[in-house]
Amino acid sequence: MSYKTIVVQVGGDRWCDERVRYACALAAQQKAHLVGLYLTGPTSGTLAYDGYAGMIQVWSREHRQADERSDKLCQAFEASVRDYGIEHTEWRRDDGEAVHAAALHARYADLIVLAQPDLDDAGNWFEPHFPAAAAIAAGRPVVVSPHGRGLCRLPSTVIVAWNGRREATLAATSALPLLRRAKRVIVTVVDAEGDNDPYGKDFGSAFALYLSRHGVAAEYTHEVAGDVTVADVLLSRAVDWGADLLVAGAYGHSRARELVFGGVTRQLLASMTLPVLFAH
Repeated sequence: MSYKTIVVQVGGDRWCDERVRYACALAAQQKAHLVGLYLTGPTSGTLAYDGYAGMIQVWSREHRQADERSDKLCQAFEASVRDYGIEHTEWRRDDGEAVHAAALHARYADLIVLAQPDLDDAGNWFEPHFPAAAAIAAGRPVVVSPHGRGLCRLPSTVIVAWNGRREATLAATSALPLLRRAKRVIVTVVDAEGDNDPYGKDFGSAFALYLSRHGVAAEYTHEVAGDVTVADVLLSRAVDWGADLLVAGAYGHSRARELVFGGVTRQLLASMTLPVLFAH
């Protein structure tokens, strides 16, 4: 099992080259068809919320310059593709609303690589929740590439955030092509609550056993959050273990509730220091 089609978001943000190279490395590893996708439209929330007036101005400028930028971005994408020896590639541009557009193209792929919105980047007009919203709308796994040089490497050590819920199941099984190629996979449960699970609070080791039947030699660890958040625990362990990828379900509770009260997905998107594969 491998990914056959991967889509990568290509844009004018300062981390675009890093993200494209990461997607190229994934496509080369998986022998996948790689699609470069230039999204020029705003997110619906950006248009509706006056607090994002600056983002609207950036998007308006980008949209006016889209034809010129598209050619330059396509040329840079094709150069990266040649460097990685990828044979099957494609270039697309979509001027529609960004979440809808990303979801539409993702439905014809196995994986989509999106940018972590960088609110300090003058070229960013995407809202912080954009990647997770795209994952929800697409029904496909989304790898969010963090902003920062050298943060994106092919997954060698992978943390699977496991809580026994639907979203975590989809994320972990969607990541199987990457987990099989990783050198170390750690199933991590934070503050286990397994009263309604057939395996009780031992569901983490049960899922590690499930992965072993798919050719993944996974470890299991149970962590206690204490006074910090689940997201803080996961990101801290990622540093401790030198992880290259975190796999997590997106919005286990209602998205509206998470936007109000925080939530693991929102906190990971804000503070991530490594690529995160989300699914919903």
